[in-house]
Amino acid sequence: MYFELAQLDRAFYDYLRRRLVENGYLPDIATLSESNYKTQMQSMASSQKVIEIFGVGSIKARGRVDVNKVVIDRIDISPADIGAYNTKYYKKTSETTYEKRVRPSMTYNVTYQIGYVTDDTIEDRKLMDLILSTFGAMGCKNGINPDFSKTENYFHYRQVDFKDNSDGDYFEKIFRYSVQNVFIYQDTIEDTNICVLKDIDIDTINE
Repeated sequence: MYFELAQLDRAFYDYLRRRLVENGYLPDIATLSESNYKTQMQSMASSQKVIEIFGVGSIKARGRVDVNKVVIDRIDISPADIGAYNTKYYKKTSETTYEKRVRPSMTYNVTYQIGYVTDDTIEDRKLMDLILSTFGAMGCKNGINPDFSKTENYFHYRQVDFKDNSDGDYFEKIFRYSVQNVFIYQDTIEDTNICVLKDIDIDTINE
């Protein structure tokens, strides 16, 4: 399956973000304007514990390392097991024409890291449960578009690592998930306006 990297990046962020919203840790940015989101965030923070989540690419927004943050990073892209070198196919572009396309040579495995920091034992357990119940040891998810809608295609993933970097002051846990065998750049177009053969005349001889 083909995905833009942004659709994969956004998937790990948004599936977990939705769970944080469901559990009352965040307002829902998918349904609020930026100003209303910030207003609700401030209101929630004054009366309860808020857990912020930062996706791939939000480096500057993360600020200093602090408690009650979930941070997602894309940490590796490596060739996978499935190849499609020189595989070609035809895609219909009109009622009478097709274009000839070539698949990328290889699929990739893309590794994501989900880490969180908290200073509370109860929150540590809740966050670990949220991550495990959202992604589990393996599974499949749809990619996520900029408008928070899901892609038609879905990708397979599995957990490949876990680290506990906690010290005496903070709980810091890190999960790593590998997205398996996805195309991350599009097919190339080799030829366009290939016409459809409409009439075939065949001479037959009865013997």
